Amino acid sequence: MTETTEGRIRDPREVLLLELERCVYDVQKWRIAVGNRYGNAEALLTAQDREYFKRVEDTLLDVEKAGTNRLAVALKTIPIWEHFLKGVKGIGPKMGALLIAETHIENCHTVSKLWAWWGVHVVDGHAARRVAGEKANFSPFRKAKLVKVCAESMLKKKSPPYYERYVEYKHRKETQLVSPCMCCKGAGVAKRMNDETNKKEEVQCWNCGGTGGPAPWGMTPEHRHRAALRYMVKLFLIDFWRTWRELEGLSVPATYGETYQKELHPHGQGGAVTLGAQP
Repeated sequence: MTETTEGRIRDPREVLLLELERCVYDVQKWRIAVGNRYGNAEALLTAQDREYFKRVEDTLLDVEKAGTNRLAVALKTIPIWEHFLKGVKGIGPKMGALLIAETHIENCHTVSKLWAWWGVHVVDGHAARRVAGEKANFSPFRKAKLVKVCAESMLKKKSPPYYERYVEYKHRKETQLVSPCMCCKGAGVAKRMNDETNKKEEVQCWNCGGTGGPAPWGMTPEHRHRAALRYMVKLFLIDFWRTWRELEGLSVPATYGETYQKELHPHGQGGAVTLGAQP
């Protein structure tokens, strides 16, 4: 372990948590793989084969549950879990352990660095994404767990107050008209895959109804949903970052939103939110 510029040495409990968390996700990956093998060859399996696959899958599930229980025990000694994450609806021991273990809070001097670490930053005005032939500057594993698992769980549990921010942002994008249409670029027609021919064909743009614009922001309802999820989880990360750094006695500089955008966007893009449970 090496000391950082802010003088914090990573807590050994966080290192242990990292190994436990990755072990649990390894077992989960194996369990899912076994289930897929079972499904792929189900018509060919004998009763003995089915019994074998089921026994392996059940064994891995028991090991995964035991690992999750170990995570829950280990988390009880970690302040950021006890003072913040434990009180956020939709975040259980497995996700809480991942958030803590995969984050080096001493290196995240600003919330923007934390966003980038979890892959929800902005590149050239657009959400960061993988580009074919180029090495991603973020971990696809971390981003998938945050945006697809953590965010969806918080949404399902209607986690306050982040759920309310999701609803507000999604409504804002649904009612925000832009021209030309972001889907067809003003042409009035867009390409959609034909399931029968397995080829793309031009159809009337579903976002603007063929007018070319003005049309709702985004390309589809799913696009607006994903944008709102990403917005919600970024607000959650602000609270996570601020609370953890305060608990560790690290500096907590004002976010970009607090400094430059508070009047325009009091709840957005790094604004002063402090929405989560407080220590």
